[in-house]
Amino acid sequence: MAKKYSFAMENVLNHRQIIEDQCKRDFALSLKVLQECEMNLSKIEEIMRFKTAEMSTFGNNKVFSSMFFIEFQNYMRRLQREKKNQERKILNAKIDVDQKREKLIEATRNKKVILRLKEIDIKKYTAMMNRLEQNFIDEVAIMNYVNKNHSYGA
Repeated sequence: MAKKYSFAMENVLNHRQIIEDQCKRDFALSLKVLQECEMNLSKIEEIMRFKTAEMSTFGNNKVFSSMFFIEFQNYMRRLQREKKNQERKILNAKIDVDQKREKLIEATRNKKVILRLKEIDIKKYTAMMNRLEQNFIDEVAIMNYVNKNHSYGA
């Protein structure tokens, strides 16, 4: 009876798969954070454009108090600070995405090495099983030949 195939490094392969899956999740989470930061920046810029346009249309139609103008400038400065803060977050998120991408690439590469070793091991196993099967067939053929020749001579 032929022995069942088992890969000696199956546990290592499973561990590498778990690491790769975790790296994929981390990378996806980093991408999501980056996208959220970019969306927030876009919203801030849109608000700034809208408020600036709104102020320019007000300026054409109305005269407003100096207090309103000061509040508007303070609001725009606050939006500008939020924009700079969001740009810093985006920069940090991009760095994090790059780091997570590198970890994912490394984890995938490490898993592929073990998979390649498994493929080689399977080929060796298949060759050994083919050789054993051929030896068995040869033995059966020899036994049939010996029995056939031996029974005629008796």
